[in-house]
Amino acid sequence: MDLRRVVGWPLVTAVVAAACFFLGIRLLSTATGVLAPGIEPVLGRAIRGDLSAVGTSWLVSYAVLNGSVVAAVSVTLTHSGLLGVSELFAAIVGSRLGASGVVIVLGVFEYVQKESYSLRDATSLGVLSAIVTFALFVPVTAGGLLGYWLGDPTAAFVGAVPSFGIGQDGPVTTAVEALVALLGPHLGALVAVALLFGSFRLFDRALSAVETDRFREAVVPLARRPWATMLVGFVLTSVTTSVAFSVGVFVPLYNRDFFERDELVPYLLGANVGTMSDTLLVAVVLDSAVGVVTVVLVMATTGLLVVLFVATGGRFTSLVEAADERVRGDPRTYAWFVAGLVLLPVLLVLVG
Repeated sequence: MDLRRVVGWPLVTAVVAAACFFLGIRLLSTATGVLAPGIEPVLGRAIRGDLSAVGTSWLVSYAVLNGSVVAAVSVTLTHSGLLGVSELFAAIVGSRLGASGVVIVLGVFEYVQKESYSLRDATSLGVLSAIVTFALFVPVTAGGLLGYWLGDPTAAFVGAVPSFGIGQDGPVTTAVEALVALLGPHLGALVAVALLFGSFRLFDRALSAVETDRFREAVVPLARRPWATMLVGFVLTSVTTSVAFSVGVFVPLYNRDFFERDELVPYLLGANVGTMSDTLLVAVVLDSAVGVVTVVLVMATTGLLVVLFVATGGRFTSLVEAADERVRGDPRTYAWFVAGLVLLPVLLVLVG
C-alpha cells in the first residue's frame, strides 16, 4: 500500500498532466484558428516587430510566472498564422528571459518562510540564475534576430522535417473541434490555457513526491565535474520540463552554503537548454515544421554557447561570479538590477 502511494500516485498524476498538456495544446490550436481574424489586429498592436515580441513574451512570463506556457502559446499562435517565424523566435527567447524571474520568486518564498537572512541573500540563486540566463540568451537573441533580418535561417530546413502524424485528422481532432463548437472559441481558448497551467501544476505535484534529499546527495559528488554537472542540469530539466523543480531544489541548499557558485553555474547552463524540451514537444504535437526547426535552432545555438562556456575551464564561471558579487554586494546595484529586469522588456515593447 505504501509503495502504491509513493510510486503509483505520482505516476498517475504525471500521466494526467501529460493528457492535459496534449489536450490543451490541441484545443488552443483549434480555438485560435477560429479566432484568428479577431486576434490578428490585437496582436498587430501589441507585437509590432521582433523586439516587441521579445519584450511582450518576457513580461507575460513574469505575469504568469511560467515561461513554458508563454512559449507553448507562441508556437500555437504561429501554427495558426498569427505570428511570423522571426516573431516566434523572438517570443521563445523572450519567454526564456522572463522565466529567469521564477527562481527569484522561489527565493522570495524561501525568505518569507525563514527570515534569518536578508532578501538579497534569499534571492541569491535567482540572481545567479538570471545572470547565467542573460549570458546565454542575450547573444542568442541578438544573433538570431540579425539572422532573421538578413534572411530566414530556418527556411532551408523546414521541408526536411517529417510529419509526426500527431496533428493530423483523427478522433482527437474531431473531439477537439466538437468541444470548440460546444464551448465557443473564446471559452475554448480559456479552457485550453487553463489545461496548460493545470498540466504544469500537476507535473510539479508529481515531482513533489520525488525524494529531493537523495537527488541532492547524488548531485553533490558531481559538483566538481563541470561537464557532468552541466549534463545533469540538461537531462533533469528536459525530463521534468520544470526549471522550478530542477533549479528550485537547490534554493535552500544554496542559501545555506551547501554549494558554491562555481559548482552550480554549469548546472544552470545545462538547465537553460533542457528547459525548451516542452516547447519542442508542443511543436511536435502540432505537427509544426516551422515550430520544430525554430525551437531546435534556439536549443542548438544555446547548446553551442553552453559547450563553449564550460570549455573555458572556469573563466566563464569567474566572470559570472564577479557579476553576481557586484550585484549582491551593493544594495543600490541590486535595486538597479531588479529594476532592469522589468524596465528592459518594457523598453523593448515600446521600441517595437
